[in-house]
Amino acid sequence: MGGKGKMVKKLLILALLLPAMAHARYSATIEWIAPNSYEDGTPLAPEELLSFEILYGPSSGSYTNSVTVSGTAREFTISNLAPGTWYFVATVTTVELQTSVISNEVMRKFTRGKPKPFTIKIK
Repeated sequence: MGGKGKMVKKLLILALLLPAMAHARYSATIEWIAPNSYEDGTPLAPEELLSFEILYGPSSGSYTNSVTVSGTAREFTISNLAPGTWYFVATVTTVELQTSVISNEVMRKFTRGKPKPFTIKIK
């Protein structure tokens, strides 16, 4: 909480994970829809979004890696993922330094061989 005392409405992420194999490593491109209101319904303008943080790791609930991107970004590619199962979540932070609750978790298993593209929604 902070600023106006309103929690930022939960971030909705559309994760379009496009695995790409190169030297037994994979990439995941995450796309999201930014929130447009606080939990109480008060509008949240795009210019009020400071940043998005994508957290990920090889264990559910334990995110050992993170990347922070601009509040104007709507996608980011995470590279150099080893084969195996990876879990992804995200948060958004406003210019008033209010951070959303963590999104729900999505999981993707990258295995050897030719990967197939897929789409996942994180609510």
